[in-house]
Amino acid sequence: MPRAGECDNENRAGYNEYVFECRQQALFWHNIWRANGSPRHGVIADIRRNTRAGYHYTLRYIDRNKNRLQADKVKDIESQIRSSCEGDACHSGHSITLESVKEAVLTLKSGENDGTCTSSCTSDHIISGTERLYLNMALLFTCMLKHGFVPK
Repeated sequence: MPRAGECDNENRAGYNEYVFECRQQALFWHNIWRANGSPRHGVIADIRRNTRAGYHYTLRYIDRNKNRLQADKVKDIESQIRSSCEGDACHSGHSITLESVKEAVLTLKSGENDGTCTSSCTSDHIISGTERLYLNMALLFTCMLKHGFVPK
């Protein structure tokens, strides 16, 4: 099935949990439908229509619930961090090092965007960044872990 937008769907919050399997099923039945001459009526056409509709329904679902799904992801990360702490007193010293940021940047793919389709900021900006950028990113991530707050 052709993609209508320019967005990379895999970066959407909730995509892997809700949409991925529906998309795979819709593509499977779409290919069977095409292999059978793209019939307009019959069992194969009905299954293709239903799986395609289900895929688009789940896409709309994650779009409508984007804020909740993103908040759930942040809560999951926070609970993982807090599970390593004892009660309110944390002695783990959560910190992100400059080296870990550099390692993460090395794994970035060139030309990727942040998934919102409105930003002109791509991964190339981070890949081409200086040591000072990486240091500031390490400090930002460390503060986010320490204070349990993610700025918008």
